[in-house]
Amino acid sequence: NHTNERLQKTFTETMIDAVMEEYKEEKIIVDNIEHEDNETVIRFFEGKMGLIPLLNEECIRPQGSDAGFVNKVYATHSTTSKSSKLVFQRNYQLSKTLFGIRHFAKDVTYDATGFLMKNKDTLPFDVLSCAVKSTNHIIRSGLSLHESSTPKKKISLVGTSLWSSFERQMTTLFTQIKRTRVWFVRCIIPNNNKQPFSLDLKCTLTQLRSVGLLTALKMSHASFPNKQAFDHILRRFWFLGSFGDKYAFGKVDGREEEIREDCEKLLGSVLSDGKGGEGSVGEGGDHMSLYETGRTKVYFREGSLEELESERAKAFDKSASKIQARVRGIKARKDFKKLKDLKLKMDLEQAEVVDQSCGVCMIQ
Repeated sequence: NHTNERLQKTFTETMIDAVMEEYKEEKIIVDNIEHEDNETVIRFFEGKMGLIPLLNEECIRPQGSDAGFVNKVYATHSTTSKSSKLVFQRNYQLSKTLFGIRHFAKDVTYDATGFLMKNKDTLPFDVLSCAVKSTNHIIRSGLSLHESSTPKKKISLVGTSLWSSFERQMTTLFTQIKRTRVWFVRCIIPNNNKQPFSLDLKCTLTQLRSVGLLTALKMSHASFPNKQAFDHILRRFWFLGSFGDKYAFGKVDGREEEIREDCEKLLGSVLSDGKGGEGSVGEGGDHMSLYETGRTKVYFREGSLEELESERAKAFDKSASKIQARVRGIKARKDFKKLKDLKLKMDLEQAEVVDQSCGVCMIQ
């Protein structure tokens, strides 16, 4: 669940926060989309007084126990504030080891029994000292790294606890993920009974809402789901405007400001007859433009880029029809000339036959 929260945070940063930041840099004005953030849940796990430090502290305490960890959690964090991520302790009938966390998706109940033992997860120092002397290279090299990162004093367990090591590995992983172009695949369970051909709408809608997909879809509808660079627009759609041979065959040369102005002229002429004239009308009756030009890119409303591609396809069809008509005309004229020449030849041959017949008759 800790990993799921980090994944949800990455999803929010990639799909919503990063997009809004890009609009800000491009000076694109869009309505602020309200969305839930799980930053408070992350801090509840990883903060200075979060679950990880509290569990590590309880592990190094001489009389530490699972029940002591739960008591420390409830003593450190409030359950009365709206931002609290702890479920009321009285919901568990004052159990010593049960506690609940309000995750981004839903509330989850945990039983802390065995938490301390699992979190320590350390090998005795004598075992490690013996293992590094092994003649087996795999055992010796693997456990020598473990020994070098394992302190000899119990008071230093905080740095080598299972949850702390897992957090460091997860931080490294998500740091690498942020350097890549992330694609998300959301798996939606149709029902909780694992039955085929059965769709539980309530179950499905809950998942869509809990993973943030509804917010992403709402943002996509209210903002600009498609974007293209100015030079790409001119290379792909130059023949739809009245530029002559200026950008023929994808040749885009010129100043950045000139390219932007030509791109705006092109889009203004092609999309002026789109939905709602030069824009569309939103749910509240507000005028919404079909596209917006930023500093380096053009941002399209839903359906606008498709309309532009449709106009491009129509222009191709029209040009193809002209080419086909010209080719068919040439072919038809050639065929007609052949037939005409053939008829003329046949007429000459027939005339020669007639002349010969007349000559024979005169001799007789």
